Amino acid sequence: MIKSTMVFFAVLILYLIYGFMVSTYNVNKRSLSIDQNHPYPFYDYRGVTNVSSIRTLGSGEDNEIIEDAKQADLDYVIITDYNLLDDSSSTESYYGNLLVLRGAKYSYLDSRLLYYRVDGFPQAKSLGEIQVHLTDFLTQPLESRGEASVVLAHPFLKGYSWTGEWPVGLDGLEIINFKRVQQQHLEESKASFIWSLLIYPFNPELAFIRLFKEPENEIQLWSSLNQKKPVVGHLGLEATARAIPFTGSVIKFPSYETLFRLGSEHVLLRSELTGSMKSDKVKILRALRRGEFYFALDVLGNPKGFNILLQDQDQFYLMGNRIKFKNKLKFRIELPQVENPAEVIVYRNGEEFQKLPGETTEIPIEQVGVYRFVVRLKVELPLPDQTRWIPWLYTNHFYVD
Repeated sequence: MIKSTMVFFAVLILYLIYGFMVSTYNVNKRSLSIDQNHPYPFYDYRGVTNVSSIRTLGSGEDNEIIEDAKQADLDYVIITDYNLLDDSSSTESYYGNLLVLRGAKYSYLDSRLLYYRVDGFPQAKSLGEIQVHLTDFLTQPLESRGEASVVLAHPFLKGYSWTGEWPVGLDGLEIINFKRVQQQHLEESKASFIWSLLIYPFNPELAFIRLFKEPENEIQLWSSLNQKKPVVGHLGLEATARAIPFTGSVIKFPSYETLFRLGSEHVLLRSELTGSMKSDKVKILRALRRGEFYFALDVLGNPKGFNILLQDQDQFYLMGNRIKFKNKLKFRIELPQVENPAEVIVYRNGEEFQKLPGETTEIPIEQVGVYRFVVRLKVELPLPDQTRWIPWLYTNHFYVD
């Protein structure tokens, strides 16, 4: 008995010592700073979606979500409560510099759809009516549906994956979904997943980033769909801040703020947000619908200043745009300075096309195709992990035909 107790306390002490060591590890080598510049000639606004409140799957009231979003330096947050028919108690508004918008998340067949509209959501008395509306919506081409879009959440999440033909009206799909990241790692290595749980109290950012790997199935699907029609890629948090009872109180695991700091979508706009909720809502949702944004694991470093533009002489085109092939087209790649070694991978028609050093540069466009870019960082993780390349930034596609 005494020997067992001594072993237990020895292991506990070693665990606490290791915990102290990893608590000092800084995943983010490029700290957030108000001095970082927008990428000329656009404005970079950082926001998140796939966020649930206490109304449905989440544990937090609106004011908690708003405060956590402010602490994480977000510019906007889109709350997408699940199967909620009456959201009359919710308001879209600015809270200081934070723009709070409302989307929706609906069950559809065995999957989950995120739904965004500029002009409000359809009035429905039942979930069945909503599903009929979505069925009709998914059969219509993009140009005939007004300012609305549907995004497929976590297409390969176990128990919620899409089956059958891909509908013509699908605007986008989540390439990175944080719940899917956790589930996939748990299936591949339970011991490694448990290790992340153990270090989470000391360094939540490290606990997540060591779980992350390239979402190969999602990217393969995304690439194949984009050979037929534009499909926008998204990053979804699946933020619920699950409340776990503990000694008479609750622990939010992981908290909204933790998730808000891990990753986000960076919308690129030609004009600044003005503080007018109605006009700024149109700007944000329209950019998301068109794919005029990139998504990032901000936990690795603040990417503000990053941009990739398609340049036609003195004209610049953002990701998500389509342009006819001609002579002297080129991509201009702008990267902020980072401490870690970086590289840029160019993909054409779903295949790796070119690998470039992580620096501001230009490359000519000599072939038609569907192009996207990934920026990776070489990250040194504490033992027992090793140094590895981790994706930092993902662009949406450019269409050259």
